[in-house]
Amino acid sequence: MLCNQVEWQKDEKGQYQMVNVPDTNFEIQVDLVVLAMGFDSVRPRRACGCLGLNYNGRSNIAVDAQHMTSVDGVFAAGDASVARRWWCGPFQEGRETAKGIDAYLIGLLWRTRSNRHRLTA
Repeated sequence: MLCNQVEWQKDEKGQYQMVNVPDTNFEIQVDLVVLAMGFDSVRPRRACGCLGLNYNGRSNIAVDAQHMTSVDGVFAAGDASVARRWWCGPFQEGRETAKGIDAYLIGLLWRTRSNRHRLTA
């Protein structure tokens, strides 16, 4: 994953904004990235723009029944993918998303193992 350092700076309204620090790019080898973006349905476009995700009419990330986005292996839940809800809804949605991720990973593992057996048999 390509990253760069950021620092918090106040804007003209006195609100803090993350600002990229020039010439601080670095790369990290990762197996999993989890973005927790909080109550914000607009910023997912900024934070996830490079992924090529599809968005719905409310500017939220579009997901299927398993909460997978239009990009294979990328999942979204909560305020990034649905209208803001309070208390019970997000807990259930988190569980459903975890089940979708688990099913995806089990299927990925199964496909990998099946291919490996075909290659060695």
